[in-house]
Order: sequence, then structure tokens, then C-alpha cells
Amino acid sequence: MAERAPLSTLSSLLAAHGVSMRAIEDAIAKQVVLGSDLATNLLDVGGVSEELLLKVLAEATHLEPALLG
Repeated sequence: MAERAPLSTLSSLLAAHGVSMRAIEDAIAKQVVLGSDLATNLLDVGGVSEELLLKVLAEATHLEPALLG
């Protein structure tokens, strides 16, 4: 089995919060092809909910999560 590159901080946090490696890898692959950001691609592939994504992004940036709506 091929060795995986170390995950970025955001990818590590997403995985720690239960986002599947498959969803993260699919989002990264889409990022390579389309050039959009990881967070948008995770939403597009259905790998994460907006609520969880906001929580993880807030944790990664040490800020309060934004409110939905």
C-alpha cells in the first residue's frame, strides 16, 4: 500500500471530527482538478455538514464559529 503524505492541519482536524478519509481525499482530488478550496469541495462531495465545517474552521483559526443563516 502506498504511503500517504501527512495531512494538513485542516484535514487532520476534519478527520479527528469524524469526516471520512474518502471524503477528504475526494475533496482534495477535486481541488487539484478544479482549483477551488478544500472546504467548498467537501461540501460539494457531501463529505461534511455546514455546521461541522464551521466548527472545524473555527477550531483551526482559533476564532468563534460563524452563525448559519
